[in-house]
This record gives sequence, C-alpha cells and structure tokens, in this order.
Amino acid sequence: MKILFIALFLAFQLSSSAQPYHYRPAIAAIMDTSTKEEILYCCSRACPDSITSVWKPTSKEIKMLEQNFKKILFYKTDLCCGDNNIDNLNKYAFQYLGVTRNEKKLIFINAFTTSTLKYFPKSKKLDKTPIMWCDGGNDFWAALFDLTRKEFIFLAINGH
Repeated sequence: MKILFIALFLAFQLSSSAQPYHYRPAIAAIMDTSTKEEILYCCSRACPDSITSVWKPTSKEIKMLEQNFKKILFYKTDLCCGDNNIDNLNKYAFQYLGVTRNEKKLIFINAFTTSTLKYFPKSKKLDKTPIMWCDGGNDFWAALFDLTRKEFIFLAINGH
C-alpha cells in the first residue's frame, strides 16, 4: 500500500509540474494559407524576416505550442515600437500560421485582445480574416514559436 501511495504521489507531481507553461486559448484559429500577405503585414511593429513559405499547422503542432505557450510571458523583446513583454494571455485571441524561415518550421502567432473582435463583422471567419491593427500597444502583438526548440524566438508588440 505504501508503494502504491508513493507511486501515485510521484505520478501526480510529475504530471502537474510537466505542465507549467501550458495554456489553451479560448479563441484561436489556424489561418488559411491564402492570408499570408495580410497576416504577415506589419504596420506598427517589427516583422519577422526571411519567411520563405507558409503552411497550415497540424493539431499536433498546435498542441505543442499550447504546451509551451506561457513561455512567451518570460520573453523580453528589444524590437521596435511597443512595450517589451506580454504579462497575461487570458485577454487575447490568436491566429496561427505555419511559416518556414531559414529552413525551420515555426508557428507565427498574431495576437489581439478579444475586445477587438467587436470591430469586425461576425460574418468574417477568424481563419480567413487576419485581425490587423496599427498602433494599440500591447493589445496587439506577433510572435514566432520554434517547433524544434519548443520556445519562442521572436516577439513584436505594436507601437502606441
């Protein structure tokens, strides 16, 4: 009985500590690849360079992003325009597009506050309509997630 208790305790500890960066957004969409020109447009934030192709991330790749999503909260950017970090994921909705840069598969994340959706017609589908905004500070940002390294390698926050 004591061994069973120890085994269950260790299993619980490992499962709870293995998920410290997990975050599943309430609102998220995988973008259609036809939106690449619009979604990769940067009005008042830095743009990721050297994007050579786009593709749709699989559910497995999105799950990997979600398992590591909270790592973005520790990422500090020194790129142009806005604040230098994100402090809370709960207020955002997300759009994802797979991109290839320097032969690496990455997920491009377009993030915007959920309150922004009121400015877009409900008839617009989130996977077909990039939500783009100039200025707005940290209400709008973009990031790149490296699927191989399982970490963020780029963060750009809109200017004010």
